[in-house]
Amino acid sequence: MTTEACLIPYEAVNILVRGAALVLAPHPDDEVLGCGGAIMRHVAAGEPVTVIVVTDGAAGDGSQPVADYVRHRQQESQQAAEILGYGQPLFWDLPDRQLAYGERLVRRILDAIAMHQPAVVYAPSPLEIHPDHQAVALAAAEAVRRCSPPLVLAPYEVGAPLYPNRLLDISALVERKQAAIACFTSQLAVQDYHRHSLALNEFRTFTLAKSVRAAEAYRVVTTVDLAAGLNCLCVPEYWRARGPGSNAAPDRSPPVSIVVRSMARSTLAEALDSIALQTYPNIEAVLVNARGPDHPPPGEWCGRFPLRFVDRGKPLDRSAAANAGLAAARGRYIGFLDDDDLLLPDHVAVLIDALRDQDRAKVAYAGVRMIAYLPDGRIGSESLLDQPFHLPSLRAQNYIPMHAVLFDRVLLDLGCRFDENLALYEDWDFWLQLAEHGEFLHVDRITACYRNFGHSGFGLRPDEARIAAGRAALFAKWGRRWSGTEWAETLAALRDGVIHRQSGRADAEQPMVETLAGNLAEQTALLHQILARLEEQRQQTTALDEQVRRADGLAVAVQTLQTQIAESTRQLEELRRSTSWRVTGPLRWLSRAARRLGGKRS
Repeated sequence: MTTEACLIPYEAVNILVRGAALVLAPHPDDEVLGCGGAIMRHVAAGEPVTVIVVTDGAAGDGSQPVADYVRHRQQESQQAAEILGYGQPLFWDLPDRQLAYGERLVRRILDAIAMHQPAVVYAPSPLEIHPDHQAVALAAAEAVRRCSPPLVLAPYEVGAPLYPNRLLDISALVERKQAAIACFTSQLAVQDYHRHSLALNEFRTFTLAKSVRAAEAYRVVTTVDLAAGLNCLCVPEYWRARGPGSNAAPDRSPPVSIVVRSMARSTLAEALDSIALQTYPNIEAVLVNARGPDHPPPGEWCGRFPLRFVDRGKPLDRSAAANAGLAAARGRYIGFLDDDDLLLPDHVAVLIDALRDQDRAKVAYAGVRMIAYLPDGRIGSESLLDQPFHLPSLRAQNYIPMHAVLFDRVLLDLGCRFDENLALYEDWDFWLQLAEHGEFLHVDRITACYRNFGHSGFGLRPDEARIAAGRAALFAKWGRRWSGTEWAETLAALRDGVIHRQSGRADAEQPMVETLAGNLAEQTALLHQILARLEEQRQQTTALDEQVRRADGLAVAVQTLQTQIAESTRQLEELRRSTSWRVTGPLRWLSRAARRLGGKRS
C-alpha cells in the first residue's frame, strides 16, 4: 500500500550531495531563494561552488536606464555571494524573459559542466511558472542526461512548489539565508520575496520533526534516472497548455514532421511529451488516428509545437496509417514514433546535424534502447539496437526500429510508400525501398527508447506463425528483385552473425542475443527454402527457354525451305514462259516417246 512517505520525505538531511556544485540561476536572486541553504552546506564542507546567473535580469520596472538596472542587480548577487561565502557569481547576460529551451542553451550548460566538473547541478524545477525558469530547468536536465560519467541534478523551487524526494534541513542557516535575500533591494521593492521564501521553507517542515524550523525542497535525480528522457521531471499538462507564440521556431531551421500512429493507448501522452521535449526548434507532430471513431480528439499543440490530427473516420492498419501520416506531413524531414515509444530530447537535433554535415545520404538513423516488458509491467530485458548500416544485413532482417530514422521527403517524390498489402514488416519493406536510393547514415548515439509491450506480436511471447507469414510475404516480394550476388551477400551476413553483434555488448543483453540468434537461424532456413524454390523455377525456366530456342531454330529452317521452294517455283515458271522452252517442246516430246518405245522392246 502506498503511504505518504512514498510521496514526500519524512526525514530531513543535512547534506544533499557531496562534491563540487554548479548552480544555475535564471535571474539574480534565484540562487539564494532556491538553494541558498545548499550553497552554504557545500561551502562549510570545503566544496567549490560555481554560481552562474543566466540572464541579465533587465526586465525591471523601467524607472532607470537598463544598463544601470542590470549593474544594480549584479551587485546585489555579489553582495549575497559574500554572505553565503562561495566567491563571486558568473554572469552570462542573456536577455531576460527571452530564454529558449533548445540546443544552444543545453550546449552552453554542457560547456560549463565540462569546465567546472561539478558533482551536482542545481537548477530550477520545470514546474516553475516563469518561462526563463522553465527553459533553464529543462536545458539543465537535458545537459545532465547527456553527461558521462553520471551527475546529480537537484531541481529547486522558487515560485512554485515541486514534488520533493529530498528535504534539506536549513534550521541553523535560515538567518544567513534571509540576510542574503535582503541584499536584493530592487526585487524586494516589487514583492516581499523575503517573506515568501521563509514561508515556503517553513512549510517544507510539515512532515519533519518539530525541531526542524526550515527546510529546502529538492527533486534529486541522476543521469541514470534521466536516461529515458525528461518526462520524470515534467507535468504533461504544462506542455499541452503551451500555445502559439511560445518559443517560435526560426525560419532557417528545416521543418521536421514526426508522424505518430495512434491506437489511443495509455502511453500516448508520454510519447507526445517526448516530442514536446525535443531541443530542435522546428517540429510538427502529425497524430494519425489508427484506432477509429472512438479515438479521443487531441489538442492543437504538443508543447510548443503544433499538432495536427489526421482522422479518416475508420480504423487503419499500420501501413495505411503510416501513408496517411506521410500524406499529411509538411516537413522537409520526416520521422515516425509509435504511441508506446519515446524519443530522447536530442533525437531530432542529432539526426538533423548529421544530415546537414554531409550531402550524400538522405536517411539518418541513431541507436535505440530496447526495453522488453513482462506481462506484469516489470522489465524483462534491455538491449541496444545500434548497428552500423550494412545493406545485406538489412535485407536479411530489420535491425532499424521505426522511430530511429529521419529521412528527406525527396524520397517520397521518388515513389517510396508503405506497402498496404503487407500485414507485417511494413517498416522493413519501407527501409528497403529507401535503401534503393542510397545508403543510410548511421549515428552512433542512443536517441530513442523502444518499449516492447508485445502490442505488435514481437513481445516476450511472439506470435511465431504470424511472424513467419510476414517474413514469407516480404521475401516473396523482394526475392525476385535481388540478384544472385545480393542473395549470397545476405546469406553471408546471416552466417557471420553481422546482424546480432551489436546486442552482445554486455552479459545482461545475452538473452536478446540468443533470441536474435534463434530468429536468424529460423530466417536462414526460410531463405534457403525460398532460394531452392527460386532455383527450381529457374531450372524450369531454363528448360522452357531451351525448347523455345529449338522451336525458333525449326521455324527458321522452315522459313528457309519455304523461301527456297518459292524461288525454285519462280524460276520454273519463268523458264516455262520463255521462247526456248516453247521451241524445244517437240524435242522433249520425241525424247519421252523414244524412252517409252525403248522400254517396250526390252
